[in-house]
Amino acid sequence: MRNKNGFTLVELLAVIVILSLLIAIAVPSSITIGNKIKEKLLKDKLTLAEKSAILWAQDNKKCFTSTGCSQYSFTMDGNCTVNTNQKRCQITLHDLATHEYLKFDKEDIIENPVNPSKCLNYYKINITYNKLNKSFSATLEPTNQNESCPS
Repeated sequence: MRNKNGFTLVELLAVIVILSLLIAIAVPSSITIGNKIKEKLLKDKLTLAEKSAILWAQDNKKCFTSTGCSQYSFTMDGNCTVNTNQKRCQITLHDLATHEYLKFDKEDIIENPVNPSKCLNYYKINITYNKLNKSFSATLEPTNQNESCPS
């Protein structure tokens, strides 16, 4: 019998080809999965922000039931619209985090998991108080959401 001390060149090439194929399949899949996770995290952060805005509004109901809320510069009547049945005001995620209804990811920054060069600090949420059924709702303002993070 012949003593075999190693692998032949053909065996090594076969292993390299198989590993290359596995890597070619796995890497793009893992990148896609990572991007989907980041998008889901962003969606969850924004949903949490909307719910936090409702909690803030419930805790500060007088801002919506009286003529104004002058102690909060970001919700003064200049940022609010009023009609017969509702009052709508805007608040930013930064303001919610400042008043501890959200948490900053880093010092004064709410990170955007999808695009790290942009942050969520200045995303605006419209809070609507329905005067008829005395309830609050919150929706993300679709404009001006792509601001750079404060330095």
